[in-house]
Amino acid sequence: MTRKSLVRWFILAPVFAACLYPILLFYESHTESFKFIKNSIELSRPVQDEVGSIEKVSIDPIGGFSDKFAGSDHFVHMVVDVKGTRSQVTVHVFATKTNGVWLIRQATINGRPIDLTNKSMGSGSINR
Repeated sequence: MTRKSLVRWFILAPVFAACLYPILLFYESHTESFKFIKNSIELSRPVQDEVGSIEKVSIDPIGGFSDKFAGSDHFVHMVVDVKGTRSQVTVHVFATKTNGVWLIRQATINGRPIDLTNKSMGSGSINR
């Protein structure tokens, strides 16, 4: 590899990555996993108590997301920003989908554990 092509690669690779990341965030915000997590957060009394009426739920661009698949099982870690009428919080969520049923395994608000484990939903229950 010549020096000129190496310099070009070091310039173009970060530009390409910077352009690709918003596309990945847009894609993830339209997935079944995000829709489940968003719905669970919007129905959560503890989250509403913290932020007031929920105005917006979005994937945190810094914290992001992680999707993993093992056979038919799906594992998701997502960092979500929740904006309400009183305040804004960051929610870290670990959810799984097993046998077509989503379940929140663990969730925290700004580092404090929150119980969202009672929220489960079959994959057919999500409005697309």
